[in-house]
Amino acid sequence: MGLHDMQQVDHLRRACAALYGTDPAHRRAADSYLKAARAREGFWVQAMQLLTSADSTPQEQFFAAHALRTAAVRAQDVVAPEPGQALAVRLAHLIVEAAACEQWLQAVLIVLAALPEACLSRDVSMHPDRRSAATGALAAEAAAGIIAEHALGQAAMPSCQLAALQLVQSWGALPAAAPALLLSQAVVGGMHEAVLASPGASTSAAEALAALYGACAGTGVTPASCQLLRRLLLFLECTVSGALREAAACQQQDPQRAMQLLNAGITLLSAAGAALMGHLCAVVCGVAAGLQDVPLQVGNATQQSKNGQSHLLIGKPQEQQQQEQQRDVAQLWEALGFVAGSLLELLQHPDVGVALAALQPWDESLLPGLDRMLGSVAGTAQPGQHGQQALHCQRAQQLLERLCGGLLQCMTLREGEGPGQATADARDLPADVRLVRKEGSESFRVAAAALGAGKTVAHLLDLSAQACTTWQARNNPAQGWQQLECCLYALNLVLPRHLGVQRQQGGVAAQQAQHAAQHALKLCQAALTVTAPKLAGTALTLLGGMPEALLQLPEQPGHGNQVGSEAQDCQAKVVAQLLATVLGLLECPDAKLSRNAATAVHRLTSNPSLAEQLVAQHAAWAQQLAQLYSSQGGLRQPPTGGEDLSKEEFMLRALCQLARTAWQAADQAQQGGSRLGMGQVGSQAGVDSLAGLVLRQAGALAQAAVTQLLQGLIAPGSQQHYGQQKASPAMMAAARQCGTQLEGIAVVLQAAFPPGAQLALEQAIADAWGTAQVALQLLPALQQQQQQEQQQQSKQQQHQAHQRQPPPYTQQLLLGCCHVVAAAACAAPLPTAQSALALLTPLLADPPHFCLLQALRAVVAGVVAAMQPSCSPERASEPHGQQASAEKQQQQQVLLNLLEALMLAFKGCSQHADDPEWSAPALLLGAVAARLLPQLQLPAAAASSERLTQQLLTAVRRGAQSYHRDVCEAALELAVALCCSIAVVQQSQQAPVAPAAFDSGTGRGPSAVPQADSVASQLVLALLLGAAGAMPPFMMMPVADALHTIWTAAALGELLGCGDDSKRFKRQLKVLCGGKKKGRHMDVPARGLGA
Repeated sequence: MGLHDMQQVDHLRRACAALYGTDPAHRRAADSYLKAARAREGFWVQAMQLLTSADSTPQEQFFAAHALRTAAVRAQDVVAPEPGQALAVRLAHLIVEAAACEQWLQAVLIVLAALPEACLSRDVSMHPDRRSAATGALAAEAAAGIIAEHALGQAAMPSCQLAALQLVQSWGALPAAAPALLLSQAVVGGMHEAVLASPGASTSAAEALAALYGACAGTGVTPASCQLLRRLLLFLECTVSGALREAAACQQQDPQRAMQLLNAGITLLSAAGAALMGHLCAVVCGVAAGLQDVPLQVGNATQQSKNGQSHLLIGKPQEQQQQEQQRDVAQLWEALGFVAGSLLELLQHPDVGVALAALQPWDESLLPGLDRMLGSVAGTAQPGQHGQQALHCQRAQQLLERLCGGLLQCMTLREGEGPGQATADARDLPADVRLVRKEGSESFRVAAAALGAGKTVAHLLDLSAQACTTWQARNNPAQGWQQLECCLYALNLVLPRHLGVQRQQGGVAAQQAQHAAQHALKLCQAALTVTAPKLAGTALTLLGGMPEALLQLPEQPGHGNQVGSEAQDCQAKVVAQLLATVLGLLECPDAKLSRNAATAVHRLTSNPSLAEQLVAQHAAWAQQLAQLYSSQGGLRQPPTGGEDLSKEEFMLRALCQLARTAWQAADQAQQGGSRLGMGQVGSQAGVDSLAGLVLRQAGALAQAAVTQLLQGLIAPGSQQHYGQQKASPAMMAAARQCGTQLEGIAVVLQAAFPPGAQLALEQAIADAWGTAQVALQLLPALQQQQQQEQQQQSKQQQHQAHQRQPPPYTQQLLLGCCHVVAAAACAAPLPTAQSALALLTPLLADPPHFCLLQALRAVVAGVVAAMQPSCSPERASEPHGQQASAEKQQQQQVLLNLLEALMLAFKGCSQHADDPEWSAPALLLGAVAARLLPQLQLPAAAASSERLTQQLLTAVRRGAQSYHRDVCEAALELAVALCCSIAVVQQSQQAPVAPAAFDSGTGRGPSAVPQADSVASQLVLALLLGAAGAMPPFMMMPVADALHTIWTAAALGELLGCGDDSKRFKRQLKVLCGGKKKGRHMDVPARGLGA
């Protein structure tokens, strides 16, 4: 170091002294000087002098170390490459010298522990090749293990021991780190002792030992990893057993220490299980593949292999090595058995967190490893390996069987834990019980698949039979059902899928599946009792999930596959008895159990094959189900159509499926008859038996409710005193009752009639339409009365005006009417449009609910479908002459009425333009209305059609500026439909497509009549602005598809030179819109609710 550097060092010393002084002015000046000094070239030489000099104060050394770190990390240009290498060497010497001093040992350990973390961290920018080279060099460095072993031996320095444990944990994360961490047996034993003896180091010691196990697994089956694993296994059983015993002993006095010991034990078991499974998989898969020289044993054989001298050519040493290898494998299996047994013991711990933590190692390593073993052994058949394969298979299957037994015991409900577990609703179970069952069921499925579904099902059926016998032997059926319930719960996890697979295979497999199904049905029959609702609920869940069990096997020719008539009769009797029991549960006063029964009926009838069998062989049961539904009053709350349905809706949808199946069966039976005869037979079979009962009952209830509403409105003084008179509770209940029953009728109309039952469907619509028509006529008066009541209440309670008001009682009535209109429009579009538009139009000026838009959309869609040109044979008998002219005039009048209704609807919902719940239905209505434009080319509708087109264009522009997913998708659908319809109109008029000047300011062409290219250009501009602006990023591809369709429909494909190449079009569009949007890719798109 020259004279200049020595002077600079003196200046730095004085600046550091001033920086840590008390004079504020001197401190500011020193800070400015030191900042400038750090940026000077060659500063690292002066900093090293400060760092290494014996005369430097701790403040000066700290400044020098911090400045060097900043220069190396943030300002690397200060340190040139060649001096930088010298600096690295000097720093390394400093670290080595510091390691000899006890007071610096902890700092050195912390620095060394940070090296692997920096290499493995993705936050540190590093080239992949450089990262791989750095991690490999660190993993091969034995100095880390030597330093850690030295520090772990310093019993008088607990802080150094903790730092050494952190070093071992950090270094163990490196790949192939076992050679560097090959600690001595004494040190490994001391680490295990620290788990039990030192509360402050228990967790760190357990995590460090887990890292050593991880190094054994990550390194592979090498001599170093095997030697390290054997050293670890020497202390595993003693440490884990001691931790569990001590945790149980101090559970009451010191629960925190008990939980610490439990977590430490689970950490060791999890890591040991992963390491053992990795080594065993390598051995077993190697044996299955015919490999005899898996290097489990460290000895001369490995060195001979490296020298090219294969030990397979030597006689006695080879036999001796095989014996040693088999002994080592047996020890590995024994250790794995201890790990599995300890985890299964912890699986029964009363603390849910401990039980789930004990289950995690099975899911992460043990189950996948056992499955891999069994798969590799089953997939190979090498000569001379059958004995070893059988032994490995037997051991793996024993572990899986123990796991299945432990999971069954864990998922069994404990007797007397509370009333919640005794109900039929699984949601009433305590949260921890539901969590254990959820996690345990997933593990049970995986274990059953690895063990074999057939073997698992057979074992579960035997356990269920034993549990059922024990339960039935008790005098009190309300007790002792927990084991049977758990077996049925486990059967539900594996049996339904197993039955489906076996029946598809046919033959003997199908016969075995049928036998298992009959056994399961008998168990369900025994469990379906009201005295044990939870047991019955689980049995109903199992029954509903295996409709194949109720199906009869078809008689097949052949000696070995023929099913006797006696077996078929026995199966039919079992099914009939079971169906009668389920029907009885539907009538039980327990609401939750009866809902479970309705759920099972719905799931069973959803299977087409079983529904056909029920209609053919159990028609009386179907009739009883319909009568029971009618006797219980039908729907009591509006149908949801989702997953959480009510009991009545489950029954209604089951009846609809059965009625639809009855129609189809009647049509198939009359395939040789005329079309009219088929309809008549279907009408007699369907309406009179199932659908007719439901429709008549719902219609009668709805008619009674409408009559009550009508009487309430025409009561004396009701019309003169709307402001003073409130709707009575009876009128509110009647409105909701009528709406609910009308929604039920709509469900039947949509789901109970197949396409071949058109005549019966039209008759059912005619019967139901009268009640809906009267209800629609009453709606304006009811809404006026309700609005006046709300205004009066808002004046009296202005301080509560900000609170959310309950939905109006007329809303349910409106929903029911709209659903009936939508169902009727699908079957009889033109008659429905004629009668419904006159009733909907007064409500569309100020629509109270967006369901009106959905109903109008269904009417418009039905009319569009009815007016489409058809080449079917049915069109051959179309009317001619005066009748055809009258029908044409009638259709034109319907179109004019539809146009008026659409204009009113779009004007009425404009006040809700910012609400996604209104915007999406309005845009979808516009998409259907756009398809009506080709039929609206009438002289009387020219001006209105033009205004409708402009309204639709405005709706597309507004929808393209939304971030709500439903709104964006509806806007794209409207844009495509509008462009295609305008192109069809222009083609029908045979007008040539002339380029129109486009004004980007107004978004319109020069012509008053919308041309295809003019509309397309406006749509393209709107969608491009949306794609590059407000629309979410994931809408880029849907926008590209819509634009390509518009581009093609408007014959503008050559403008970009892409033609019909949609992929090229998308690439160019992506470039045009700026590629991916930055900064918004993490936003969660809205769907279903407000944006």
